[in-house]
Amino acid sequence: MRSLRLRSGAEAPMQHAHIVTQTVRETLKEWQTRPSVLNEAAVHELVVACAARDVTALW
Repeated sequence: MRSLRLRSGAEAPMQHAHIVTQTVRETLKEWQTRPSVLNEAAVHELVVACAARDVTALW
């Protein structure tokens, strides 16, 4: 997972969408080798991955 700094202003929503899309891609790639047991667990894992990415972007 890369650290990305969020921009402010008009570009921020587009950058955030890009970051979330990249996080989803990375998580889906991980699931190809280690699938989640339940759908609910998969959703929680994806939420945590997005939250971790957002927190990393703040540093």
